Amino acid sequence: MKKILKVILILSFINSLFSWNTKTHTYIGEIVYSSLPPVWQDLLDKGEFLSGCVAPDKKEYGYIFKWKHVYHPRTSFGDLPQGCEELYKQSLSLLKTGKKKQGSFLLGGLVHYMSDICIPLHTEQDAWETEDVHKEIEKEAEDLVLGVKYQPKEVKFANIFSFTVSLANDSYKDYDRLRDKDKRLEILKNRFLTACDSCYSVVSDILSQVAPQKQVVSLSAVTPQVTTTSIPVAPDAEAKLNSVLLPTEFNPSLSQSEQGSGGQVKTVPKTQKSDNTSVRVMGILLSPDKEYRLKLVPDGAGNYYLDIWEIKE
Repeated sequence: MKKILKVILILSFINSLFSWNTKTHTYIGEIVYSSLPPVWQDLLDKGEFLSGCVAPDKKEYGYIFKWKHVYHPRTSFGDLPQGCEELYKQSLSLLKTGKKKQGSFLLGGLVHYMSDICIPLHTEQDAWETEDVHKEIEKEAEDLVLGVKYQPKEVKFANIFSFTVSLANDSYKDYDRLRDKDKRLEILKNRFLTACDSCYSVVSDILSQVAPQKQVVSLSAVTPQVTTTSIPVAPDAEAKLNSVLLPTEFNPSLSQSEQGSGGQVKTVPKTQKSDNTSVRVMGILLSPDKEYRLKLVPDGAGNYYLDIWEIKE
């Protein structure tokens, strides 16, 4: 009877725990979204995405987000990894089929679960972790992380299920260390940074499969074919490319007369004609009958990559 009562109490407590509260979940979502390249941000509905980031903690969405917010590596208790796997598949499918709002909402829910597993309190339940202690740590986490400015780093992973389990294992190592108040703030900050990195990585992985490959072109992919240092374009420079008509053997090293003021590349009027069915610019095939837009986007690490996308009429 005592064992049954203990299980009931644990389950009741698990259903009410948050660790990251509404403010911290929203903040993590904001960091993830703002760190995405603009062309990827356009694939999401920001409002729905941020709503999804807090929705799993709301009872009215219990029929959608039905998984527990915990996974205990020691006993394999909790179905959070299964939930993340399901939300990954659903959000990817919805976004690929153009259901932007629904996909963004579920992707936000996935970010919620991913950030939950990065907090040690979601990886074990021992006697020392009373409800009062839990609330105390939750408040400390909120006060700490809302003042942290961070540019998340992308982490590669094989599949979402194993990635989630590995995060739980890593988080579990800090569980008992949270009892030491002198170490608690450092642990919570590191866990927060891990949550940002993990969530950003998962969102980036999904959006990379949604975005047409022609929309996002990294400079690293074409660097061997061009000499970029000869074109002094400012980091925030943006140029509109109107039906570029260049021969296949185009030399990317532009002379000063071919550049506009401020280092921007001159545009070519759309009225010009060419017998070529396509042209090559920095190793990228472009159609002379379409308009393109170029933009240098910072990656947060001091580097820039080049976005090229077609302008729809």
